[in-house]
This record gives sequence, structure tokens and C-alpha cells, in this order.
Amino acid sequence: VANKKRIDLWGSKAVAVLDPATEYFGNRLTLSTAEGDEMPTPSKPSEQQFTGEIDHFSQAVRDGVPILTPAEMGLRDMHLLEAIYISAERGEWVEVNPDGTLR
Repeated sequence: VANKKRIDLWGSKAVAVLDPATEYFGNRLTLSTAEGDEMPTPSKPSEQQFTGEIDHFSQAVRDGVPILTPAEMGLRDMHLLEAIYISAERGEWVEVNPDGTLR
């Protein structure tokens, strides 16, 4: 089993590499173009990636305001993860609805 934590995105004008991409700290982005490589500096370190979400959720509950990321989005993500597992188990593509549930 591979322990790959890297994401490569290939476009017609650039390549973006996140390596590592899914850690709680130390994530690095490299953008490569014909002009050269660039490593953008994030506004917050990766170990703080969920801080804003948690702060917003706490404030929304406390103040009774709408949550910017509704629970339906999280549920859709869980359905999509389930579809990925089913696809891997079957060894074939599976069709999903817009909400991520299986067709």
C-alpha cells in the first residue's frame, strides 16, 4: 500500500505540485511554468488550515448566524468517499448523483 501524500495538477500553462498535500503541517505548493518555478507563501501555516472553520462554526452557534459551510456539504463529501471505496472494491467507475449518493 502506497503512502502517497502528493497531488499533481497538470494544465496547459502550468503544473502545480502539492507535496506533501494532506498533512496537518508542512504542506508545500510548487507552481511550474515556462518562466520557472514558484513556491507561493500561504497566508497561514498549514497547521492552522482548519482554525478559521472551527472559529466560524463556534461563532455561528454562539451568535445564531448561518454557517458558511452547511452540513449538507460534509454529507455529500462522505457520500463521495463511500463511492470511491465502492469503485475501488468493484474495480470500476460508479455513477453518483449531484448530492454524491450512488445512482
